[in-house]
Amino acid sequence: MNTLRTPAQSYAFRIIELIDAGKIEEVQKLIIEHPMTLRNAMNQYLYKSVMKRLTSRRKTFSKLS
Repeated sequence: MNTLRTPAQSYAFRIIELIDAGKIEEVQKLIIEHPMTLRNAMNQYLYKSVMKRLTSRRKTFSKLS
C-alpha cells in the first residue's frame, strides 16, 4: 500500500511494521528518538475517532427528530 501519508501516519505505520516483525528494541529506539511524533500520531487518531463518533451521533439524533 503506497499512499500519501502524513508524517505521523508514516511513523505509526513504521511502528506497527516493527511490532509485527518482533523488533521490539527498534520500536523502543524509534519512540525514544521521536516521542512527540508518537504523541502527535495518537492525538490525530483520537481526534478523528471522537469526531467520527460525534458525527455519527448527530446523524442518529437528526433522524429521530
